[in-house]
Amino acid sequence: MKRVIRLILFSFILICCFNQASLSIEDTGDFDKYGGWKGIRGEATGCFHTQKIGNRWWIITPEGNVFFAKIMSGVRISGIPESGSKKRPYQEACLKKYPDENTWAETSIKRLQEWGFNVIGNWSSKSVFSYSKLPYLMDIGIGKKAPNVIPKGSYGYFPDVFDPLFEESFRDNIKGKLKWYPKLADDPWLIGYFLADEPAWYGSKNRRGSLIDDFIALPDSAYGKKAWRDFIEKKYGNIENLNLVWQKKFKNSDDLLKITKIKDDKDVITKDKLEFFKFIAEAFSGKMIAILREYDKYHMVLGSRPSRHYPEIVEAVGKYTDIYAMSYGHLNEG
Repeated sequence: MKRVIRLILFSFILICCFNQASLSIEDTGDFDKYGGWKGIRGEATGCFHTQKIGNRWWIITPEGNVFFAKIMSGVRISGIPESGSKKRPYQEACLKKYPDENTWAETSIKRLQEWGFNVIGNWSSKSVFSYSKLPYLMDIGIGKKAPNVIPKGSYGYFPDVFDPLFEESFRDNIKGKLKWYPKLADDPWLIGYFLADEPAWYGSKNRRGSLIDDFIALPDSAYGKKAWRDFIEKKYGNIENLNLVWQKKFKNSDDLLKITKIKDDKDVITKDKLEFFKFIAEAFSGKMIAILREYDKYHMVLGSRPSRHYPEIVEAVGKYTDIYAMSYGHLNEG
């Protein structure tokens, strides 16, 4: 239920948060087939998209009307298994009550509409959004082929985004989604994709900047460690400049591969680390978006639901997303 509530409250609340604007609003109660209100018109592109009308941003339906999304996620017949077993009480009860899954899906959709919901969120059964005519969201997931940057014994997974396995894993996930539901890329009822769900941007120490320290702690053969070396080398040009600013005595830039811990004993070091943090975030999103656009050129990108409000993530990830969605549960942490 906690996850459901988070998704209900995610970034579509942006619609309600913009400054007041002077708009010409048609007095009509008509809605298009996607649930868009015809009182304010945008551009009809054939896909859900965002558009600025006056000084407000709106979600626009494929037919060109403004849309207020009220979302329920996890609408799936499989339910949640009992702790410590493979039993799924909800699924068992539903299959006893309804003759088949489509009947369950039809009943569930009607119930959600009666409750005021108009979008099917992530982690839902295919029968729910394929059988009904409700807009829906889709999650892809980054996969876990790439090595985990966060060391063993600490909570969370964050991939070495500079390792080719990261892109390979994400590509496999997209192909898997398209195999599971082939019409995704051409379906006008799809609002957009979540690329991932709550990556561990907080690192092993659960604070802003910890993830950079985790990258620095990688072995010298790791792609992420080499990316750190190359980033600093490119910024300073030569080892003399780096030593002068950081007040260190490195022999050459390869010393950055050997060192597994760099203290934040200078403001400039902390600043450089956070710049690398932003560099990681841009690589994270940029690579996934490039791959996604090979398979789907039109649907919106809803981000990766980070659970921390770090400015480097907002700036770097935000420029690759149509709607910046967050998990709100930990905004005051780190």
